Amino acid sequence: MANLSANSLKVIRVGPQLARIMRVMRVSRLFKLLSKFKGLQALMQTIQFSLPSVINAFALLSLVYFIFSVLGVFFFKDITSGD
Repeated sequence: MANLSANSLKVIRVGPQLARIMRVMRVSRLFKLLSKFKGLQALMQTIQFSLPSVINAFALLSLVYFIFSVLGVFFFKDITSGD
């Protein structure tokens, strides 16, 4: 019985590693597809060029959200109930 449980643990340990390998293989297929189609390659290049601007806009939005959350806590800190 102990031998059976040790073998089953080996299968459980191998399972996640095999899933990771399959995910890597799926991503590599995407890169092969990307090299074949020029339109898809141009789309990926456009996304790559616009990504820094999107990150900057997200950072600015996060800063504004943080400022308003601090103001909300400051203004409404004395309220203890829903009245």
